[in-house]
Amino acid sequence: MPNSPTLAPLADATVQVYLFPEMTLLPISGRTDSQGRYTLTNVPITYAERDLVIVAEKVRNSQRVRAMTFCFNAPPEGVTGIDLDPFTTYATADLRASSHSCRTRKMHIALYREGQCPLPRPQRMYRLLSLFMLGLVVSWSGAQPMRMAPRSTSWDWFSRLTDAVSGSPETPSISFRAHFWGDTNVHPLLSNPPRTTDYAHHRGYSTGFTMYRVQVAWGRWRLTYGWELAEQYEGNNGGVRLYLEANQETLLPTTSYPVNVRLNRSAVSRLAVDYTGQTDWGEWQIAYSVGLQGAFLRRAQQGILNGAKSGDQFTGALLLFTTRDVPPDQREGYHWGLDASVVVHAKTGWAFGVAVESLLGYSRIGQVQRIEANVAVNQFEPDSEGFLRGAPFLEGTTRPVPLSRSTEPYYHLGFVAPIDGKLRSAFLVERLDRWRWGVGLTEAQHWWAIAWLKPPALQLGYRWSHGWLALGIDHNNPQKAQFLMVEVGFGFPL
Repeated sequence: MPNSPTLAPLADATVQVYLFPEMTLLPISGRTDSQGRYTLTNVPITYAERDLVIVAEKVRNSQRVRAMTFCFNAPPEGVTGIDLDPFTTYATADLRASSHSCRTRKMHIALYREGQCPLPRPQRMYRLLSLFMLGLVVSWSGAQPMRMAPRSTSWDWFSRLTDAVSGSPETPSISFRAHFWGDTNVHPLLSNPPRTTDYAHHRGYSTGFTMYRVQVAWGRWRLTYGWELAEQYEGNNGGVRLYLEANQETLLPTTSYPVNVRLNRSAVSRLAVDYTGQTDWGEWQIAYSVGLQGAFLRRAQQGILNGAKSGDQFTGALLLFTTRDVPPDQREGYHWGLDASVVVHAKTGWAFGVAVESLLGYSRIGQVQRIEANVAVNQFEPDSEGFLRGAPFLEGTTRPVPLSRSTEPYYHLGFVAPIDGKLRSAFLVERLDRWRWGVGLTEAQHWWAIAWLKPPALQLGYRWSHGWLALGIDHNNPQKAQFLMVEVGFGFPL
């Protein structure tokens, strides 16, 4: 297949969409706009959360030219303004041929020979590097990642930033903690859903974490065992309005809107081993930690509800992966991941650091139920698992399948500045349920405060000789709070 004689975008080109890595042609088509971009709409529920290859084709100067790109983890509502890479001119046949070895979700694309590639050498090297990086991305891409509870809380990270670097190993100790976290933008956490169907935000979410943990520290090693729950519900404006109407036990005949709702829940028993160390580098002291975590997945659910509500009727499609009704001995679920952190301390009291949890995390369940159904109902209700359900299903299939997912990573960043001998301030950024940033203040590790600026919330904590207590809230009236956090812990030397 001849290559494109120009790198100009392909405007008004015919577009076809393929499922990757199978390279199956999907019933999705369209044309690029004047800038060579393509808008993907209404992804069938069967192919939602999958990786797609988008190929544009056009005859230019008597030559048939193709450009392509990947759309990873395609959402059901589609993607607007997808750029088709003018550097790539792989024919569909080339892609299909190269996909025979892609069953392991790794990319093997044959590059053109020296004389067939019109790009200058620097651009050719750029493409080689880009394709290599693309292969790494594809190997870890897939459907929505498994969400698990974070290992480090905001207080853990803040104390790690402000702790002095010690050259001696830690005194052997054991500690216990319970942590509860809730965050939503739908309605107050401690109140029933409002008797209204109005919702102003573009998207709604609700996230919760529950953790019970015991940790043994010995020298530079830490061994942690935890029983943990994590859940996240996310939807567009219509999905939230459908939820609010369902809680009123009726669908209003005067409203119509598109609906997209996602569910992601897990319950795990997790064991983690961490090693902490420190080293000097000129005027700097560097504290670091590396950890390996493994978990038994007791329960998991991931679902997508996609459709439209018109009057008192909802029609759409449901795709749900769940361990419900699967015997525990057939689930065989496990998770593993790597954790790492680095904090650099200056002798003047300044410090900065970064931490990543579940780096290259991977989760697999030997058997879940894959439920796929077309739905038409005039009444919904949240079920015991928190997902919208209704009857009857017009058409549906249920079959046992294995489930493999990457694990949602979490990030912490921070910068600390001294104020006086004991008082220290900090600028903090973290991504647990979502990105947030704020400023912190602590005094000799006895008390601490974090004022999150976006989104606004306040966390306070106090530590005494054998324990600590932390609270977080985003409103001065608890009955109106949409963010709540409580942690209590205690520890003793061994």
